[in-house]
Amino acid sequence: MDVAGYPIRIHPPTASRPYHQIVYRVDGERRVTSGGRTIKTAMDKAATIAARLAADADQARHTVSEFLDAWEDPDRPRPSPWSPKHAAGVRWVLAKRVRPAIGHLTCQELRRRDIQRVVDSAPTPGEGARVRRVLGTALRWGHRHGYLVTAPDRLIGDVHWSGQREVLAHEQGTDPLWVPPDEIPSHNDVAELYKAMAGLCRKGEPTPLAVLVAAYSGVRLGELRALRGSDVDTRRRLIRVTRQVTEVDGVPTPGSPKGRKVRTTVYPPTTPGGIKLSALIVRRARAAGSGLMFPAPRGGFWSATNFYSRRFHPAADAAGWPRAESGRLLWTWHDLRHVFASHYLWDLGATPADVSTAAGHSTVDITLRIYGTRQAGALDRLGALG
Repeated sequence: MDVAGYPIRIHPPTASRPYHQIVYRVDGERRVTSGGRTIKTAMDKAATIAARLAADADQARHTVSEFLDAWEDPDRPRPSPWSPKHAAGVRWVLAKRVRPAIGHLTCQELRRRDIQRVVDSAPTPGEGARVRRVLGTALRWGHRHGYLVTAPDRLIGDVHWSGQREVLAHEQGTDPLWVPPDEIPSHNDVAELYKAMAGLCRKGEPTPLAVLVAAYSGVRLGELRALRGSDVDTRRRLIRVTRQVTEVDGVPTPGSPKGRKVRTTVYPPTTPGGIKLSALIVRRARAAGSGLMFPAPRGGFWSATNFYSRRFHPAADAAGWPRAESGRLLWTWHDLRHVFASHYLWDLGATPADVSTAAGHSTVDITLRIYGTRQAGALDRLGALG
């Protein structure tokens, strides 16, 4: 029979083959695929094949690597352009996990077991989920554009990382994301880091101020590296976060902030340690103008590697920040964000919703899970009720 004007044949099931068979030709080459048990299923699938043929989109003879090249192509039409960081992450996943395992296969040879093998090659559940997300997006695009004969849900729908995992118990009343208050730097620890970094820098270098801005406005390091003087409203003590710097192939590159969500956060006139933060920010923002608030010593963006090795780690050691037996710092730069959130939540009594908005958390639930899942004295309070 003809389907949508194309010579596509549907053969009925036989005693030895309980499924319909769909037979068609592409560029003179005979193709055969299963059509399912019912004639309706077979007709629906034949119509899908005809639509792909009509669009001249049957690309199933290409290799998986060629299909991925087309999907990665920055010039192909897409709803919104990939950020440099996202593009670099996709390239890494494809180069390290996908292409070595299945890049040589033709698209029409691709099977669920091949996808499972790729996902299981990841060393951790989180990395496996990342590989699965990238593959899922690629497969859906490939099916729409004729590279894949098999529907993406059949290829990846039931595929999940199946390596060895260790399930760790945590104490009742806490959450795996919870950060205990005694694991957050104190206000004195922040002040010591600020002073130590000032001692490492040349006179006039603004980098030490970044310590206080991170600790009392919650701006992430990548956002601080991209922050301009014009992003600061010194009259209202507001900071507008509109971009961040990430490393793309080792090069500091500005782009959209995390989650592509701009936000506004606040900072206090004076830190709990008595440092006049507002006055320092006013002076620096005026000097920076539309330029960077915290440029590298030679101008331009700090690279993350240089910032940590030349400023943060030496300053943390000079400030007496603790290290584990392995030599790793127990507090990281990111812990300064914990100072901000816990200070506003517990010291100043701000609502979780307001702190979540200023910190740039995806939901207020994340804020509560990190900072509000357990309060000291729960057993004492319950005991007092009896």
